[in-house]
Amino acid sequence: MRVYLLRHGERQNSRSLAGPSDPGLSARGLRQAQAIAAKVESGEWDKPDRILCSPKIRSQHTLAPLSLQSSCSLQILPSLDERTSEETAPQFTIRVRKLLYDLESLPGVNYLCSHHDWIEEAMISIPSSTELLNSQYHIWEPGSFMIFDLVDGIWELRKAGGIQA
Repeated sequence: MRVYLLRHGERQNSRSLAGPSDPGLSARGLRQAQAIAAKVESGEWDKPDRILCSPKIRSQHTLAPLSLQSSCSLQILPSLDERTSEETAPQFTIRVRKLLYDLESLPGVNYLCSHHDWIEEAMISIPSSTELLNSQYHIWEPGSFMIFDLVDGIWELRKAGGIQA
């Protein structure tokens, strides 16, 4: 099984009080989304069997071009959402770990798009032969990704980087 773990593309600036609570992607974020689809179309990345996204618009829009191109529908999973204000840290950890565990039973190629806090928690929880808490993996800018192969319960890191757009 292969997993493409992505942080959503760059979001629209929503720092003002009048800004939306669930902003979409900026122009750069939209280019990052197109670049993901282009990587699959060119054969650099695998065609998805599943595309899983958080309920946030920016996460969905990051993988929407891939969904259209591949005819693989977006599956919206609340378990991929960022930590909510009603959620304790242990509850959030359990949610992330449950999704990672459940994912291990899904065959094929799975694309996941989530948020910085979710990915940080996943890096702590993923059983990997690579030290994912190493400082080189700490920076998860918008459009960052990791590609894993799941082999006998161990997540083997194949590649990490950022989508240039």
